[in-house]
Amino acid sequence: VPWLCAYSGARVAEVCQLRREDILQHEGIWCMRFAAEAGRLKTANSERAVPLHPALIEGGFLVFVETVKEGPIFAK
Repeated sequence: VPWLCAYSGARVAEVCQLRREDILQHEGIWCMRFAAEAGRLKTANSERAVPLHPALIEGGFLVFVETVKEGPIFAK
């Protein structure tokens, strides 16, 4: 979670509520999507997609996401 926050500028609460379906490719670029369907966002304008930093991909984040079948990426 700290690495995702550091490399994206996202809030801790936003990253903690990411779901498998929120990690997606858009026009060939891996992104994390922050959507109201996943949980509460600070403001209505907080809904967005943020590209994954190459360091996160090289560090194995996508491999980790593949281990989650569906739903939240991080256990509560």
